[in-house]
Amino acid sequence: MFFKKRSFRLILLSILIVLIIGFKISPNINASTGTYQVYNLTKSSDGKSINFGSIILTTTDFEKAKTEMKKHTNGVITSSGGLSPLKIVAATRGQAQSYPYRSGKDSASSTLNIYTNKSLSSAHTYIPAHYMMYVYDYFLYNGRIIADVEIQGGRGYVEVNKIDIIPQIYIDNAIEIDLGGKANYNASKNTAYKIVPYQEEYKVTKSGNYNEISVHLTRPYPGLGKINLTYGIAPDFLEAGKTYYSPDGIRFYTDRELKNRVGDKDYYAYFQWLPLRSMTNHKPEAFESLLRYYNKNDSVMMGQTHHFIEQGLKYGMNPILIFQQANLESAYGTSGYAKNRNNLFGWGAVDSDPDQAYTYDNIGEGIAIHMRSQMAAYMNVENWRHYGPSFGNKSAGITVKYASDPYYGIKVASMCYRMDKLNDYKDYNAYDLSLLKDKTSYSVKKDATTNNEWYKTKSALVNQVIVNLAKENNRIKTTLWMPNYEGKTYPGTFPLNLFEEFGYMDSGGISNIQAYGPKNSTPTAPKDWTPPKKELIFEKPAKAIVTASSLNFRESFSTSSASLGTIKNGTKLTVEKIAEPKNIPWARTTYNGKTGFVHIDYLEFEKVEVVYKKGDLNGDGVINTIDGIRMKKFLAYEIEFNSEQFKAADINNDGKVNSIDGIRLKKHLANEKLIGE
Repeated sequence: MFFKKRSFRLILLSILIVLIIGFKISPNINASTGTYQVYNLTKSSDGKSINFGSIILTTTDFEKAKTEMKKHTNGVITSSGGLSPLKIVAATRGQAQSYPYRSGKDSASSTLNIYTNKSLSSAHTYIPAHYMMYVYDYFLYNGRIIADVEIQGGRGYVEVNKIDIIPQIYIDNAIEIDLGGKANYNASKNTAYKIVPYQEEYKVTKSGNYNEISVHLTRPYPGLGKINLTYGIAPDFLEAGKTYYSPDGIRFYTDRELKNRVGDKDYYAYFQWLPLRSMTNHKPEAFESLLRYYNKNDSVMMGQTHHFIEQGLKYGMNPILIFQQANLESAYGTSGYAKNRNNLFGWGAVDSDPDQAYTYDNIGEGIAIHMRSQMAAYMNVENWRHYGPSFGNKSAGITVKYASDPYYGIKVASMCYRMDKLNDYKDYNAYDLSLLKDKTSYSVKKDATTNNEWYKTKSALVNQVIVNLAKENNRIKTTLWMPNYEGKTYPGTFPLNLFEEFGYMDSGGISNIQAYGPKNSTPTAPKDWTPPKKELIFEKPAKAIVTASSLNFRESFSTSSASLGTIKNGTKLTVEKIAEPKNIPWARTTYNGKTGFVHIDYLEFEKVEVVYKKGDLNGDGVINTIDGIRMKKFLAYEIEFNSEQFKAADINNDGKVNSIDGIRLKKHLANEKLIGE
């Protein structure tokens, strides 16, 4: 997209004005299609504006323009193709705001993808509009100007068309700049505007016996306001009363341009990097007290917070982390979805159709599904969403793919920290944390001595934090990330007993994370607690014939399970496929008086004509609670429907299966309004 050319006479006149009186101009006046112009910005004599001055270089060669730009402290490149108000496409020193509302290689959108490659083909993470990013360099690649950026550890490449470059001279002097405009997404709203840009800052302040760390940011858009988050006890290499800068919250610098690093030390804020596979020392009354502390007496969670601990114990998820996530997502249980649908986490609500938010029967059900299925998927090392077990930042953890907000991990951590501080730091440093070597896969063993393996951690990841329970035989004992059944990892809906089920990693390359502040005891199992049972859910019985010459019949659904014998080719069996957890290709059957498992790849199932009708989601001819359960599981992404089941679930015939169909089925089951009426 190109701007209209000015007349030649106007260009000459504008240049003449600059040469004579040094008047500030908008550089697009001098731009022509296919050219780059280099300027060195200066502050006006009254300190209230920035002057571009005269053109230093005009060229069609971007690399040549960049070389010249870097010779100047406040150098910038403008382009006739630049879409920001000042047409700046590169700066020697500067930051940028995310502005995905313009079209580029990606279509205009509400979020900006940050890519791992200059071709912009492999997205690492994404952020909303109007967030400040550090910019390290610029490249011309495949006809597009690409910027190397970083925000909260999310480093990668973005197209300059979809950001606004903010030269550092504007930030250093708190001088207003023109941003925005040329939007293709909600264009009537996203027009150009003026604002004073501010850089993200980290501050250390003394509070009682400890120095606390907080992050302060102002998004560059009118009305968004300032955000201040105190989220942990500061490391001892950061001094109280001073301001620091960081591109990731891990490395800290004394200067705005990130040249002078403090101590070459890393800082991992405890609650931000504590894996979700951990437990809490807090009791249910602390949850209720926090809601009262924030005057949230109308929260749907009042009287229901025991579910966080109960479900956390069952599914191996830290109740405090999940509770604060719910508070962040539902305004402490006061949002419309929380009150009307028992939906604390906004599942199902999308920007294009928020009313698709799921409805749960009660608060406990929504919390249970969130832990066992939805969040558990982020713990699955084979899942595309898995970037680590902590909330983390945009480099690693759940925040990478879960939330567009680059400060999501810090926000959850700040809420956890406030609750813990109000309750005398019962959880702070309760676990020792360790850091895996970057971009290294670790085998997670079943014990400290043998090579029996649960799973391998995902390679190519960074900032992978684990709970360090002890060191045995040069292996670190840690909590598991995925549940298991009868000695084998199954990334599904199984419970996970954090107090009795462990993994062991060879300690090579693993480093301890320095703890700051109080040290508390590691949580232990409640005295009256019974470990959760792990049960399989089966499909209804079906007829099948053995197709293998000799089919192994085993005690469990694993090739390493003990053999109960073999079954001959052509034998007719009645089998029950495993429905939950998903994607386990085994079936239960009884043969010669014994009950065991056979692999379904060696079975030919009898074809049964199943007739589905609206609301009958399992094809058994009746509409009952089983169909209601299947609808809930589908809406929670726990199961999938085939084409006929999908038609049966699309009760209102709008071509979609969403919460509206779920509500309609629920009314049928309650005899409030029968399907077909």
